[in-house]
Amino acid sequence: MKVLAAPFVLLLAVVVGVLKLIVGLSSLVLGLFAALLLLMAFPVLFSMSVAGGLVLIVLAFLISPIGIALVVGGLLACLQGLYTSLRRFLFC
Repeated sequence: MKVLAAPFVLLLAVVVGVLKLIVGLSSLVLGLFAALLLLMAFPVLFSMSVAGGLVLIVLAFLISPIGIALVVGGLLACLQGLYTSLRRFLFC
């Protein structure tokens, strides 16, 4: 069983590393974009239309590190837990 698990451990190590890098960089970029959207939402909310301003606020929340990035981070943590479990099985 350990011989069959070894390629999966190597594959998961590479996938988890790449996904951590992607999530970290995208969280930074999307956080800045969310702040820009939020700054644009308030003038729209108070001067043009309430619905348009609320849509911009919701979009800013979804792309912020609190929104979708938090869900992706949780899924990445589960994948890293699987990698750790397989690695412990392989080396213990």
